[in-house]
Amino acid sequence: MAHVEIPDELAGALGRIAGVERLLVGLDFDGTLAPFNVDLHASRATPRSMAAVRTLAGMPGVRVALVSGRALESLEEVSHTPAGVVLVGSHGLERRMGDGRLLTPPLAPHLLQALDGLG
Repeated sequence: MAHVEIPDELAGALGRIAGVERLLVGLDFDGTLAPFNVDLHASRATPRSMAAVRTLAGMPGVRVALVSGRALESLEEVSHTPAGVVLVGSHGLERRMGDGRLLTPPLAPHLLQALDGLG
């Protein structure tokens, strides 16, 4: 692998991040961990990306979250994440915590009323 020169400002920021006790690493799935694919069900993270996710998730004090605009169920289907990784789907509306709990905020009453009107 070629040597990469890191600017002093970036090196300083990385040093400060490395010194924290707890760190949340949020990673976008589509287009970052996985190449864009027109067939959302065929999209998969690259082996190298998932190896990095597993390494980060296994580090003490590090919490990893995969974030996506896709529905949480779809993200779960394609991401194959290790235990403890938080999944955030639907642009933050749906969250599966590392312990498996599913968190979805309640909809505002006017939105519920609008949805009822669609039926």
